Amino acid sequence: EEEMFLLKNVKGTGLLGDGFDVMRILYQRDPDVIPDAELDDVSTALPLDKDLILQAPWMFGGKSVGSIGLDTWRAHVIAARELGVQYDTGEGGYPTCFFLNRKGEPVFFDEPQMQRIKPYFTHDTHYTTADIQQILNENGMTAESDPELFEVLKPYPA
Repeated sequence: EEEMFLLKNVKGTGLLGDGFDVMRILYQRDPDVIPDAELDDVSTALPLDKDLILQAPWMFGGKSVGSIGLDTWRAHVIAARELGVQYDTGEGGYPTCFFLNRKGEPVFFDEPQMQRIKPYFTHDTHYTTADIQQILNENGMTAESDPELFEVLKPYPA
C-alpha cells in the first residue's frame, strides 16, 4: 500500500531517552509532493554538533558486536559511513580485534586475516600503518607474499 510510504503517516518513535528519540524535522515544503525532478536538489543534512553533521536525519541504534555478529556489525558501520549518518557502537564499543585509523574508524581486515596477524600485536597499543607493515614484514608477511593484507592498509597514510 503506497500510503505507508508518505512521511505524514509515520507514527513510531523510539523511547531510549538519549536525546535522539524524537527528531522533529521542519520541512519548508511537504516532502511527499516534491516532484521527482527536484529530489536531487533536496538537502537532508542535519547539524547536531560543530563536528557532527548527519547527511540524513537517521541514525542506526547501538548494537554490540556480540549481539549481532561481526559481519553484520561491520555491514552497519560501512552503511553508516556510506550514508553519512551516525552509528552507535553499542555498550561494548569496537571489537578488540580491530585496528582504528586516526578518526577512530575501524580498518577492516577480514576475520581470517585478523586471526592470522593478531598474535603479532599487543592489545591497547597504538600502531601506525608503517608499524603494522614493519611487524608484518618481520613475521614473514610481505606485500608480495600476502598482497591482500597490504591492500587493506593502502588507504591509510604510513
